[in-house]
Amino acid sequence: MAERFKEKDDAEKILVRLSEIQLRFEAPVSDIYRNLIAVAQRTKQPEIITHCEKMQKFYIGSRVMNERFPLRKDLF
Repeated sequence: MAERFKEKDDAEKILVRLSEIQLRFEAPVSDIYRNLIAVAQRTKQPEIITHCEKMQKFYIGSRVMNERFPLRKDLF
């Protein structure tokens, strides 16, 4: 999968593929993001790795009560 990771916009496509594994084996959602970051690290491209880490924090990070966040493509 790492060879398919050419730019940070590919993260969403790879995330969809990883989610198929999560659904099939009933793994925790956090495993998807852990695996996404592992794939990103194999690219050895800091920009992609940082992007995936930000995705993980944004999508499954903890939030305080009533914390809001914008749903924008350019957020991370």
